[in-house]
Order: sequence, then structure tokens, then C-alpha cells
Amino acid sequence: MGFDAANIGKLQKVVSYGGGNWNNGAIRKGLSSPLAVDSNLDGITDMAYAGDMEGNLYRFDFRGTPNQWNAQLLYRGSANQPIIAKPVVYRISNNRLVVMVGTGTDVFDADLDNKTMQSFIAVYDDINDHHRTITSAKTKANLLEQTFETVKNVSGDTLRYSSSNALDDAMHAGWYINLHAGGALTGERVINQAVVQGFNVYFTSRIYNKSAADAKAVCQSTSASGNSFVNGFNAANGKAPATDKGNSFFASKIGSDNLYSSFSLSGIASGLAVSNVTGLNTSIHGNLTNGEFDAIGGGGTNLTCDGERGCGTIRLSQSAVCVDGKEWMYVVSSGNQIKKVETGNNCIKLDNRAYKRLSWREIF
Repeated sequence: MGFDAANIGKLQKVVSYGGGNWNNGAIRKGLSSPLAVDSNLDGITDMAYAGDMEGNLYRFDFRGTPNQWNAQLLYRGSANQPIIAKPVVYRISNNRLVVMVGTGTDVFDADLDNKTMQSFIAVYDDINDHHRTITSAKTKANLLEQTFETVKNVSGDTLRYSSSNALDDAMHAGWYINLHAGGALTGERVINQAVVQGFNVYFTSRIYNKSAADAKAVCQSTSASGNSFVNGFNAANGKAPATDKGNSFFASKIGSDNLYSSFSLSGIASGLAVSNVTGLNTSIHGNLTNGEFDAIGGGGTNLTCDGERGCGTIRLSQSAVCVDGKEWMYVVSSGNQIKKVETGNNCIKLDNRAYKRLSWREIF
């Protein structure tokens, strides 16, 4: 990100989307929290991704000088599927990313009653494409659909098993899955940022059950209970876990297998927290060449990658901070459930070149 050093501390530029205007019926406006991305691994933010209440997904490009900064419309959604969650990114190649985010909102009290179908969306972004407009932005029609095909109840848990439809690069600009497994719509939605670990993406989704003693009473408190799901998919193509790749999303078995894509949790779940992230660590999610890995401190270690699984998640760390030599995620729900979810990823210790300041933070 380039800037004029003489203007440090001053407004550099207001970045506006200039690809055209349209009205998709949204009454509410607003942008989600942005995700900053360092695409060339030099420790400097190159771009940011954010969604909005109209269901759109944008890339804000900060490469070059401020007069070159711009906003590109990556995905054109619907006001019925607003985005308030922060996106997450998986790296397929040097110039190709998968930008992923769930839809839905619970900002207003009326949102808790909304049963509209929501989705988890993954859109490919060629970061060298600087000409995305309303007409060229992708929609759901350009994405591969994965679905929940089977639902089982095992030992008190609801398990959902998803499809493994094949993604065709010539036809599909990403993938999505609707948060619905048959029956009446439940209003299942994604509020929190997803987590990319290894070659998978994980996220929590929630279903509200709203109740109020008197909906007309101005000062009447409204309570909301419900249940949640922890979900996992292949980040590159949305496929279900497969034994031929050894890529079960969850290492812990429920019943007789661990090839489910989703399991239930009582109460309203938090986002997912990863056990080995500390202030001096960052992650490269996705594919790295051996040369790129060595350049950031790999110390000559060779990576093993394949086209579908990628190289997994490489930790920039000076010490092994995995728990018991493995990586775990934690989720807490309002139903007083705390679950420890094993992902099975390992840490790779880097040499001293990886130890550097990535950014300053102001701490309160």
C-alpha cells in the first residue's frame, strides 16, 4: 500500500465504488467489517474485502499510490441475504483467491423472526482483474451449488452430510451452499467470521427461537434462544469430506464416522476460536510454492500440495504452539456447551526470517 509520507496521519483518499448504481430493494445500508489481505506476503496490506447489507461483496484495492486505489464489485447479491460477517480468504494460487462469507443478520430485533433462506458463499477472485462492474460481477447463477443431502440424529447430535458436486473452472466462479436441509425454513444464518484451517473452511450458523410476553409493550424485553451448527467444507470447491483424500473435516467421531459436514450445538454459538493463534503469529491459508515458503522463512522445508487440498495452512511462528502437537478450534454456545474441535493440522516452525513486525497496534 503506497502513500505520501508527508501526509502520514491525514486522510489519504475516500475510496468509492464507481462501477455503476442500482437499486436491489434494500432499505438498510452499511458495510461489514473488512478483511485486510497481504497478497504478496510482504507484511503490507494490498487489498481488503467486505460485504454489505445489500448482499454484495467488494474488493478494495490499495496497491500502488492513493490515486490508484479503487473498489471493485466482486459478487452481486440480494437484499434478502445481507452480509454483516467479516469475510475470510483461501489462497488457491499467487493471483487467485477464494473469498468466503455467510449471509444473514441479527442486528435488529425483527431479524430474529426472519426465516428467509441464507447461504454460505465462496467467490473466486483474480486479483489482477481490475475491471469488475455491475455487469461483470458474479451472482449465484455463476457459482456451483453444494447441498445438505442427508440428516442423521446420532447420540443426541444432528449430523448433516453434504454433496461433493464437481466444480468446473470453465463454468463456475466459486461455490455456495444454502443453509437448509429440507423441511420448513428455519432462518439459519451466519453472523460470525468463518475460520480457514488447512484446506477447509469452518463456520458457525445459528437458528433463533424468539419469544416476547407482549410484543406491543415498548419496554418489554425480548428473549431469544435457539440452536446452532458447526459446519466444515473444502474451501476451494465446497465438497464434503472424502476418505480418498483423507480430509475428514472433524477428527472426532460422532457415532461411527467423522465424514459429516455439520453437527448441531444447543444454544446460540459464538464464532470459532483457533488454539494456536498468538500475537506473533499469522497464517497463509492455501497454496504456496516451495520458493515462496522458503522466502518467508521456511528454511528449505519442502511442502506437499495437491490440486484439491492445496498445501494447507502454514503457520508463521517461532515456536510450536499447537496443543498436544495438534491444532484445535473452540466454540461456546449460550446453551453452556463448550466444544473442542480437532482439525488435525500441524505447525511448521520457521527460521528467524519469519520473526518481524507485521503492523503496529494501539492497545487500550
